Amino acid sequence: MKETDIRHFRPGKKVSVRVDALPGDRFEGTVQRVGQAATSEFALLPSPNPSGNFTKITQRLPVRISVARRDGALKPGMMVQVEANTRE
Repeated sequence: MKETDIRHFRPGKKVSVRVDALPGDRFEGTVQRVGQAATSEFALLPSPNPSGNFTKITQRLPVRISVARRDGALKPGMMVQVEANTRE
């Protein structure tokens, strides 16, 4: 999830998941875990910045969501869009 949206995700939160490979289908899921560091912190080759110039880029944090199994349609690594109710 983008760091600007991470405030809407916490363990136990119900979310709706749409999968690019399965247009029209919607899956209900539950947030299991929210990562404690941005994925850029784990890069094998972090980009050094010796010049002192800085370009602000929105970081992403890993979020683990459990989804009920349905006919084996979902596979690890599929591209999805996750929506959370922000009014809760």
